[in-house]
Amino acid sequence: KNYDKLGLLLNYKPTDNILITLDELKNTIGKNDIKCLAMQKLDGDDYSVYSFAINGNALAVVPMKRSGLIPGMSTGGEVVNNIEIIEYVKKIIYAFKFNGSINIQLKLTHKGPLLYEINNRISATTIIVTVFGLNFPLYEVLLAQGRDNLVREKILGAKIKWGMRMNRFHQEVYNDDGNYFIYENGI
Repeated sequence: KNYDKLGLLLNYKPTDNILITLDELKNTIGKNDIKCLAMQKLDGDDYSVYSFAINGNALAVVPMKRSGLIPGMSTGGEVVNNIEIIEYVKKIIYAFKFNGSINIQLKLTHKGPLLYEINNRISATTIIVTVFGLNFPLYEVLLAQGRDNLVREKILGAKIKWGMRMNRFHQEVYNDDGNYFIYENGI
């Protein structure tokens, strides 16, 4: 079957095209005037790091070692107190003078943590920090209102439970004229 490789490359999430050689990329782009950035595949444990900052000062940095992945989304993980990752992320936040919720994705390689994505927003699995009393959406509102001191106070009062695990799952729910049910193994 023939695929529109250029369409796949340009119209789907980058995580759907993680294994492509430089020659394949060049051939796919061809003579089109397309600028792109490619990087080598990083080996190591995958982390999503949830943080909140004010003027480049990281107030909360919570690394989650991702245990389950589907393209573009974490399906599980464990909150890990990895000082090397925490300090690495603090330096990134300081360098860019970030404000608010920052999600940083990285691999912990044999050379140490290496960044591969920065999301200046709340990510889908940031929900895990609410278990510790961290409410990033509320802090975004308070920050917009100029209530920085209240944000600091709330974050410093949180108790992070290192080792906490999270698993996400998807399941279909059917609706038959108002009768909702989950179909499981023919039952």
